[in-house]
Amino acid sequence: MEDHPYAHLFRTNHPPGQIEITSLQQGVESMLPRISQLRSELEFLEGKLRLYRLALSPTRRLPAEILTEIFTFLDDKTLLKTSMVCRAWYSASAALSAKTISTNRISFYLDVPYAQVGSWLSKPVKGIKTLKLEHDACDRPCGCYKSTVQCPWTAPKFIALWSEPSKFPDVDLGLNFSSPHCLLSLVGGVGLAPSWRSRSNLDLTFGGSWPGRSTKYRTLLNYLPDALKTLSLRFRELDRGRSIPPIEIPATPFDTLTTLALDCSWNSPFVLSVVRASPNLGDLSLSFWNCRHTWTETVAPVSLPKVHTLCLKYADADAVGQTIQLLRLPALEHLRLYNPGRAWCDPHGLRKALTSLRLLSSTQHVHRIRSLDLDRVRDDAQALWDIFSTFPFLENLTLKEVDFGASCFLTLDRQHLEGTARPLLPALRKLEMWVLNLHTFDLALFLLYVKARQAQTRGGGDVGERPGGPVGLGQIILSYNYAATDAQVDAVRKENSTMLRTLSEDFGCEVHISVRRL
Repeated sequence: MEDHPYAHLFRTNHPPGQIEITSLQQGVESMLPRISQLRSELEFLEGKLRLYRLALSPTRRLPAEILTEIFTFLDDKTLLKTSMVCRAWYSASAALSAKTISTNRISFYLDVPYAQVGSWLSKPVKGIKTLKLEHDACDRPCGCYKSTVQCPWTAPKFIALWSEPSKFPDVDLGLNFSSPHCLLSLVGGVGLAPSWRSRSNLDLTFGGSWPGRSTKYRTLLNYLPDALKTLSLRFRELDRGRSIPPIEIPATPFDTLTTLALDCSWNSPFVLSVVRASPNLGDLSLSFWNCRHTWTETVAPVSLPKVHTLCLKYADADAVGQTIQLLRLPALEHLRLYNPGRAWCDPHGLRKALTSLRLLSSTQHVHRIRSLDLDRVRDDAQALWDIFSTFPFLENLTLKEVDFGASCFLTLDRQHLEGTARPLLPALRKLEMWVLNLHTFDLALFLLYVKARQAQTRGGGDVGERPGGPVGLGQIILSYNYAATDAQVDAVRKENSTMLRTLSEDFGCEVHISVRRL
């Protein structure tokens, strides 16, 4: 600047002369194009920098199932913008859009909207459609059990839809009846139609009103499609004073079912009768809401040699433990327990449920369990540790609303390693923890546990697993509850970015962190 001909103007406050003003204006004008060029280059480089940072962002590597759950809460306009971020996000949004388009839930009060149903069924959709028809009668029967009242399910134009072979073949159908008599009325009109008899997937829900004599429903399930492979039955709690109907379980189609979901609140052996009639099941789901084992009948054990996946909801061992004890599942590999014990404060609900399943007393059965999904478990940390220690071959573990925090993993692991030198769940490959509390879950402490475990597996970060050692975790999914904001989670992620990068690059463990919205 000292060599500049107008250096004295920069050092003093004297006004420039006319010649100096003209020269300075020319200098400014000559620099403007260069400044504009440099600004354009800066914007271009900053854009590339943002792209590079996005490519390195953990958010871009979220699994498809996490992306789909996040995208569920977006409106159509935002979903369209989000789908343009990258190919993976586009695929996730496209899958969600296809699911939304191919799924329809229609509720009616007086008559089945056959025009709306027929129009939607006629739309071309890639994949399998899902249609759910619900008779919203405010928990009252529609009155079709009286000969003078016509059932809305037997409307001539709705029945006519079943005579068109192109309407229903590739549709997963769900029917919600206000009364089981409606099913009898419906099959009276469509029972012989190929579109009914050829159904392979069916979801039936029955209200609590069972008008008339209970014996009239003895053959209720005799009219199910012969080709059924997947069946969902939901029996709501009976109205006060009603006796349990003596429903017969026919051989067809139950002996050919491969998937069964049964939700029943009746205090009777009906649940076991349905399961016993289905020896070829591979996937079984049972829900025992408000159900108790109060039978006086003697019921033999139920053997299901092909069941590999079991889901139990509200399996309160104090209420239905005797029912669960009768199940024999030698091929069980995947187990999901939703709210075992049903009493939210029961500190032994999970242990009681697993004991009823005879999984804590039979080492042979435990060795086959590869996947465990726990939802709303209230057993304390020490109890959970003792239970997990009995599953040495568990590969996938999912914890949802489970009070088993970061400190529990680290503290208990150190205590037990002092005596056994055997880590928790040595075969674990994937760990999911959902609905975490941002203020009580210590992410840094949890990652410290993961790093120590991975180092024990891979010998301090070396490539390949240590022979004879535990299997290294490959994927961890952490999802905070809706109370956490995106900014808070981003701050936590940034604070632990070094550890997250170390786990990914040195130990081959990807940690995905997200927020679960309502």
